Amino acid sequence: MLSLLTAALVASAGDTKPVPIGNRHQLLVDDFVIESSHSLVREQGTVVKCRSNPVVRREFPWEASRCELYGSAFWDPSIRKIRLYYSAMSVPYQIQTAYAESKDGVHWTKPMFDIYPFGDAKLTNILWPGRYVTHGPSVFRDEHDADPTRRYKLLTADFPVPPSNTSPEKGPVGIDVCFSPDGVKWTPAPGNPVIAGLVSDTGQCVFWDANKRKYVAYLRTWLNGRLRSVTLSESADFVHWSDPKVVYSPTEEDQKNNWQFYSLSVTPYEGMYIGLVWIFPEVPESRDWNADTPVTWPELAISRDGKTWERVAFGKPFIPLGPKGAFDHRQIRTASSLVLMGDKILCFYAGSPDPHVAAHKYEIGMAEIKRDRFASMKAGSREGELVTKPLVLPTGSLYVNAEVEPGGSIRAEIIDSRGIALPGYSLAESDGFTGDSLSGRLTWRGRSALPPSSEVGTRVKFLMRKAKLYSFWVDR
Repeated sequence: MLSLLTAALVASAGDTKPVPIGNRHQLLVDDFVIESSHSLVREQGTVVKCRSNPVVRREFPWEASRCELYGSAFWDPSIRKIRLYYSAMSVPYQIQTAYAESKDGVHWTKPMFDIYPFGDAKLTNILWPGRYVTHGPSVFRDEHDADPTRRYKLLTADFPVPPSNTSPEKGPVGIDVCFSPDGVKWTPAPGNPVIAGLVSDTGQCVFWDANKRKYVAYLRTWLNGRLRSVTLSESADFVHWSDPKVVYSPTEEDQKNNWQFYSLSVTPYEGMYIGLVWIFPEVPESRDWNADTPVTWPELAISRDGKTWERVAFGKPFIPLGPKGAFDHRQIRTASSLVLMGDKILCFYAGSPDPHVAAHKYEIGMAEIKRDRFASMKAGSREGELVTKPLVLPTGSLYVNAEVEPGGSIRAEIIDSRGIALPGYSLAESDGFTGDSLSGRLTWRGRSALPPSSEVGTRVKFLMRKAKLYSFWVDR
């Protein structure tokens, strides 16, 4: 008599198209590659804040009010440093784009340039003042563009506060873009604003999307005139942009809590998209200096197409707010994208102990998480099981990113469409994985090479006890 699992596998064999995974890491942040599981729970990963926070502080008159991310951070291989483009505000709302750089994300310098003076200071780290003021500049190094004068790209909202205080000389409000050969000296696009009329007063996010072969920008609008929501615009040339469309708005549960989406930081990662959505409670306490309530925090959201988003752990901050007295006690706003550095992922963020008012102060902190460890499928003392969908496995060995407690293990078998283990790859032959590794190779009686996948694909069944499985992949 067939087991329920075997019956389900047989029933789905004819109508399930195998998923080609190549050598990409398959993150278990959602059920994209999972066909079934039991006695497992999905648990968000742990982020560790830097002990030296804040790592970038207010020092100069032009940043007396804020060093804020509204901004971007990325590793630049050409100078072998992390580049940080942040919003420097002297007084509300005199905001300009400033620059800092670091080799490790902890120790920073602010190079001074003779480009944009401030008061009596001829040398500053201000790189772009905007037509009016810059709001949420997003910057990245573009390896896709063949034109070296456009190697670095900047996208920012540009408008006065209030937005009605425009002038014919400076033009209409909206989204501006700039280009640079070196990330320091910037030239605005002649057609600015490239998206006219959009007042996206938050952190923007822009990058080259290799999946879509387009530039994509995540901006903000007000849905139905009352709900802060995330929009998406696309471009083939970084100058001509599609009309922004709402792709992520507060759910019914969010609205019950009066939570709105202040911004969305997005990072392309292993063929998918990792998002940090900024949650903002639209309540009087958020603007009250005497209140001690959370004001803004990031939650982990994921997407497979950049348009449909879901939270991994609703209501749980990805980076927790700090204790009372900390620089990030009430507000955390993240850089436009994460910084990938070897086996760790750095997240730079602006923190504030203040309410959401014009005079709130910001400085910049850093947190990190290990590669792939955004979320795991976790088993306790009772053995749990995870069966993948049919996969097209390339030639190579099966690797896992996992943590196993003492007395626990992760075993795997390779099964066919009937749920039967392939010869040599049964649970009985699995050597089992123990310990803590970002790249643990699985073996069966010492052998690691995987069998070829059939036309209907191959499934992997994981049996786990006292373990967390974050991702798996195939590599040589």
